[in-house]
Amino acid sequence: INAEHMLPCQELGFLDTIDGDYLKFGISPVNYSHGLLTGRPYGGLGFLWHKKLAKAVECVPCGDDRMLGLTVKLENKQSLFILNVYLPYESPENDELFSSCLGNIKSIYESCSFTHL
Repeated sequence: INAEHMLPCQELGFLDTIDGDYLKFGISPVNYSHGLLTGRPYGGLGFLWHKKLAKAVECVPCGDDRMLGLTVKLENKQSLFILNVYLPYESPENDELFSSCLGNIKSIYESCSFTHL
């Protein structure tokens, strides 16, 4: 399962409480330790997977608080790479950020050696 969440980094542990049979990997750009937040912070990202898949799943930080990756080793020795991206597009004012995110996605795609994306 992958999803957007609105948790600050101080509360990512909440993902552990959803179901004890699942593991998690999450990121958040929101940090309450920086003081008062104004406006609507954009969401964080997370993955949940069943514990029985623990040996087959590897978390892949992407160096961007809008992207999170996960590699799943398949039974046929191939790998599946799942990229979770927070990529809203609200108006032309977001063109630069939107283009930057698309560029990062392209870069990840071109540099990966996974058999399935």
